[in-house]
Amino acid sequence: MSKKFYFFSTREVKNLYNFIVPVACNHAEKITKKDLDIIYPKKYFPSFQFISFIFKILINGVLLNDKKFIYCNYSGFLIGRYVLSHAMRYTGYYKNRLTFLFNKFKYLIVVDKIVQNILNIPPETKAVYVDHGMYLNGIYFQGFQKKKLIIYTNNYPKGFCSFDFRKYKGKIIQYSNLMALKKNVLNASKKNEVKKKLKLITNKTSNIPWMKNANFLKMKKIKDLKRVTHLIYVHSFLETQYMYGYDGFISYEEWLEYSIDHLIKRDNFIIVKAHPSFFVRDLTNFNAYDLSIFNKIKDKYSSNKKIIFIDYPLQNLHLLKKISKKTVIISRHSTAIIEAVYLGFKIIASSENFWDTKKLTLCNTWYDLKEYKKILFKSWSELFYSKKNDLLSVSYDLFCRKSFSLGRDYFIKLISKNYNIPIDQVEFKIKYKLKNKKKLKKIQNQILKNSISIEIF
Repeated sequence: MSKKFYFFSTREVKNLYNFIVPVACNHAEKITKKDLDIIYPKKYFPSFQFISFIFKILINGVLLNDKKFIYCNYSGFLIGRYVLSHAMRYTGYYKNRLTFLFNKFKYLIVVDKIVQNILNIPPETKAVYVDHGMYLNGIYFQGFQKKKLIIYTNNYPKGFCSFDFRKYKGKIIQYSNLMALKKNVLNASKKNEVKKKLKLITNKTSNIPWMKNANFLKMKKIKDLKRVTHLIYVHSFLETQYMYGYDGFISYEEWLEYSIDHLIKRDNFIIVKAHPSFFVRDLTNFNAYDLSIFNKIKDKYSSNKKIIFIDYPLQNLHLLKKISKKTVIISRHSTAIIEAVYLGFKIIASSENFWDTKKLTLCNTWYDLKEYKKILFKSWSELFYSKKNDLLSVSYDLFCRKSFSLGRDYFIKLISKNYNIPIDQVEFKIKYKLKNKKKLKKIQNQILKNSISIEIF
């Protein structure tokens, strides 16, 4: 009887994952030259070691202190930020602290199941697919590096991609660092290509998939617009809190209020711009929840005449054309940064971003609260501009790499085109289109051929 080899997946083969898990398995078979059977996580009871760990962090206060818990480690794995991120997305973190604490504890229990699956994975396993690595599954990413496996995933900005750890001997690389864009040296042809893309995206934001349904409105008149010193871009308050790492702020709400409070101390004139997605109806109701938090913050500062809240969907370009080029743009991590840099603004942004901020100079970055306060209080003249070639490097990966999330061959885009489903609805509607197995196989082969990148780290 021939020996069996395995492909481990955190997701079952159904709905959208018909286009991911079997394709990744097939890709891995070609690399390893082995036939692979797909296996899934097993259920485990909490271990005695883990129960002891829970009691320890409860007694020493770490469990209840988010700023300590975020650094929490268990069995050699960083777990704190992944548990927090998961709990903050799926609970009313901003409304009910007790509910949040309950869910933080619940997801903490899941950690032990993940760790036991890592430790007990069959030695014949050659490759794995791990979804949503910015949440709890980020722990799988750490464990499967130690196991020296090929890891597949899909997420912004790299799309459907793989990381081959079979010969890796270095330290564990966190999911955020794996997904960050690296520095490219572009030839003249690629520079011209990305310049055209930048112009197109900046002038028509709806070319970005998640902006297609944004019903942009005409800009309302704002008094004293030329007096504006800072423009703050607001992000989703729920999604992917630590997608790119931890920069000193537990939540987006904490970051936004901290920014406003410290800027008004120095007599600045601020615009706070809501993300256009807040005004788009979605099946998850996340956007409506985001808008409710934004409105709560807007109401808190409503009496301050030096803060303007743009509480309607406004295209970025229309605002950037009106304000002074000496306005400082502030964001944690947003594609709006790219537009603002392209138009010649100076930016303050988190060091934990979707590009490698240690090697790519796009923004004035902070790593913790102390550094953020220091940068926030700098005058416009004390801040630096982006390096042009670094902007082109990041933008090329974002807009021109065909298999990446904004590329022509991004697997979701291929599914959308072949099944005639709006790209933002593919996840929810594809399950009704899978009866034709011949067509399914055809699209799987297209994705296998065009949509998986092999990433170097």
